[in-house]
Amino acid sequence: MSILHIQPDPAAPLGGVALLRLPANALADDTTHVQLQNAYTQLWLAPNSGEETLVQVGDGNWQADPHKFGPYEVTRDGNDAIVRIGPEIVNKLEVFAPVVLRIGGRDHDVTWPDDVPPRAGAALMGALKATAASGPGTTSARLVGRKPPAEEQASAPGDAAPLDLVGAGPQGGLQTDPQAETAPDGPGASRRMLYIAALAVLVIAAAAAAFFALRPDPEPDPAPVAPPPTPGVAAPACSLDALAALPGGFGATTEALAGVCGATVGAEGAFRLIERGTQAGDGQAWLTLGALYDPMVADPLFEDQLGIAPGDNLPLAAEYYAAAQAAGATAAAERLAMVCANLASRTDTLSRGARDDFCP
Repeated sequence: MSILHIQPDPAAPLGGVALLRLPANALADDTTHVQLQNAYTQLWLAPNSGEETLVQVGDGNWQADPHKFGPYEVTRDGNDAIVRIGPEIVNKLEVFAPVVLRIGGRDHDVTWPDDVPPRAGAALMGALKATAASGPGTTSARLVGRKPPAEEQASAPGDAAPLDLVGAGPQGGLQTDPQAETAPDGPGASRRMLYIAALAVLVIAAAAAAFFALRPDPEPDPAPVAPPPTPGVAAPACSLDALAALPGGFGATTEALAGVCGATVGAEGAFRLIERGTQAGDGQAWLTLGALYDPMVADPLFEDQLGIAPGDNLPLAAEYYAAAQAAGATAAAERLAMVCANLASRTDTLSRGARDDFCP
């Protein structure tokens, strides 16, 4: 297990800063340099050109030769030595990336934690630009029903006469129907108009009554059908806190993830549950974590079903199997022996260090 612990800095709530905590005797000087290597690609992180004052998020400059960041001040907190690094390193790392941090001349194999985010806002410069909206006074080229000015509405003297509906009268008005002029007037005509109006009202009322009487009754809405009960564990029991607190340790957590909780939690949640198990000293959790980096072991639940794939890394597998063996996992010794046999033929720095530290 690595003696290096990586923590977020409470004094930097915007992110981009990490505290590297080591035992006090690991760093004797008041300052130190930090070098960082990607354990998978074996490349070393170096600063990007043009980022001397503003460090962007992502797109790290990875090279074959080590680069020394710093020097950084070493502060003391009881029995711990603390090195505070900034966005020049933090902004270039992905969550759960396997890395090697060389501090004070010693290499530390760690997985970058998920609670040390990059500095928020560092990548916004020049990324987004607002689109200008139309200013006041802009009119549409498509006008509908625009009223002409009053002077255009007034007819000038000598303009054409207004449109006749039947014919123009002597004074330019509407000419009346000749039959209407000769129609008899008097009480009989008024009574006939009343009869016609009353008959029209009766016809309309009868039609409305027939419409409502003959219209079929609407079918009642179907009663709501309750959804079928979900088999297995109920949804509230699939939270990370509930799964981590199951009686029986990480083995019980694994059984729940193999059921309905696997789809609810997903790959990221399952990886966090593994981390919680290792923090609690559960040997089965350490064994599972080692298997994720062991190319000779395929985990059907965490790799095939849940899709966790951090990549093969024999030095990390050896470290985690050694922790599993120390925690009492029965299968850890056999797996550690197989990994150490493969490390014996490797000559790179990480493999030699893992062989010396974790192999019997």
